[in-house]
Amino acid sequence: MERLNQPGWEDAGVTDELLTRLLEARSSVIADVAADGSELLVRCDDTGSLQVYRLSTRGGELTQLTFLHEPVAAARYIPHTDDVVVAVDRGGNENYQLWVVDVNGGEPRPLVVEETIKHDLGDVSQDGKLIAFTSTQRNGIDIDVYVLDRADGTTRSVLEGGWNRVESFSPDRRWLAVARLDGSYALSDDLLLVDLETNEVRTVVARDGPGTAIAPTWYPDSSAFLFSTDAGRDIASIARYDIATSSWRFVLETEWDSEAALSSDGRSVLVVHAENAITRLQLRDGASLVHIRDIALPGIGTGFALPLVPRPYLSSDGSTALLSYTTTATPLTPLRLDTSEFGTSAPLLPIDHVVPDDLVTPELQTIASFDGEQVTYFLYRPPAENPPVVMVVHGGPEARFAPRYDPFIIRLVAAGIAVVAPNVRGSAGWGRRFVSLDDRRLRLNSVRDLTAVRESLAERGVDATRVAVIGGSYGGYMTLAALAFYPDLWAAGIATVGISSLVTFLENTSPYRRRVREVEYGFLDTDRDFLIEASPMTHVDRIRAPLMLIHGANDPRVPVGEARQLHASLVARGVDSELLVYEDEGHGLAKRANRLDALPRMLAFLRKNLDV
Repeated sequence: MERLNQPGWEDAGVTDELLTRLLEARSSVIADVAADGSELLVRCDDTGSLQVYRLSTRGGELTQLTFLHEPVAAARYIPHTDDVVVAVDRGGNENYQLWVVDVNGGEPRPLVVEETIKHDLGDVSQDGKLIAFTSTQRNGIDIDVYVLDRADGTTRSVLEGGWNRVESFSPDRRWLAVARLDGSYALSDDLLLVDLETNEVRTVVARDGPGTAIAPTWYPDSSAFLFSTDAGRDIASIARYDIATSSWRFVLETEWDSEAALSSDGRSVLVVHAENAITRLQLRDGASLVHIRDIALPGIGTGFALPLVPRPYLSSDGSTALLSYTTTATPLTPLRLDTSEFGTSAPLLPIDHVVPDDLVTPELQTIASFDGEQVTYFLYRPPAENPPVVMVVHGGPEARFAPRYDPFIIRLVAAGIAVVAPNVRGSAGWGRRFVSLDDRRLRLNSVRDLTAVRESLAERGVDATRVAVIGGSYGGYMTLAALAFYPDLWAAGIATVGISSLVTFLENTSPYRRRVREVEYGFLDTDRDFLIEASPMTHVDRIRAPLMLIHGANDPRVPVGEARQLHASLVARGVDSELLVYEDEGHGLAKRANRLDALPRMLAFLRKNLDV
């Protein structure tokens, strides 16, 4: 690991007992559910990185299947076999390779392995005969779709061009649903159906402007599926597509962006939405979508980000739901929900209760920004009088902050530091209009939202004169932009895998990412003037607050040069800047050992600069 310009720090690092306990608490997420619903594949970080385990749907002990140095990004059962297919990269480079693991033990066997090429695991057909995945192998730019036939080991291309993501096989494995990102509009997807018998490709929702069509969930006879779309409206609601007529219609109008998950018999459906970023569940009739009941989740939290990954599993009779879940006090864990009227919920694994007894519940706040646009944020307010503040900005940008188990937020609040987590314009979950308010040349309006949030803090019982700003990925860009465009407002900043120049970011990001990121941020050939103006590097001479930069050396999304060029410029000007580069990481810190090193340093940095 590289450390630069950190006088006074010991090579042994900085430690914090509470933060260590919080970081070492087990986190587990469902990767797949067996066809008969008897067991799960779970990605669990007991070893320090996410490995694959088997777990009964009744709970019990984990059985470890993978013993790899690198975390496993995805895992799927191959039905009617003892095999599981897993996706693993090297050092966070996101060039995922596909391996087969026997559930009874043994070394992984290569399935699709070409180390310089990116592959993403898609779906496995219900009969276990076909495996769909995407790959950049054709030209390094397009993410094409391939289907591997396990009977003879052959692989064929079924969809070329663009950035594609495999959604699912139909139950009869004739159709493969694929989401293709639009190259003209931000946060827009076309849902395509590939007929694997004729090679015909259908577009489910025809449109002339921006819009999404995602997350198909099939009826068992393969005649139709439900999906989520905001075609012709602001909110993504539930629609039904019928194969025979090649037509679709809305079947459930919703007030919030929603998705659905059908039971295997198609008689029940779980509808999920996030109301002001808090997850809500409804059980409905699978055919009519008539409301049966709301399903309560324990505590404040969310296991989801739309689109739902992984999709909640609903038993064949609709009586039980399995999902990955987290609250402000509970790390990610598999949860079993009884969907009956007086149903209960139960985690499938023991939960490590390591949070402080006086854990703070976040308060939802709503303010008017500079132009009257309504912006929400969550405020974690410690009992300390007039505490300083850390503003945590989410990434994406097409994402949102939702209350969840976050060791760093818990530790900040325990140290007497308030935390503010905004959902500025451009955040997902509040409709098409809101998520588009920061596109391209509107980018800096989202930064102005941060200043509006900060201005409101004077009325929230916190010290609005001592505010730091931190964030990762796009949140890292927002952090750097806040420091550069509004330098008088911030006491310090921390940017993890952040963008310092929109120009060099777009020039150096992986070729397969550039085309879809330009749609959001602006095109190099037509918007260069604005990209330069909106880049923190352009205004680096205005940054005065102490700044910590954290990056993975192998980041394929935001190359490490973004941190190094900014750090070098700040050091040359005498600005307090610290840089941590982790040689075995990519876009973020996936390995617990690196989080145990970085987060205590972040805490010490903030306590020093907020005078705590």
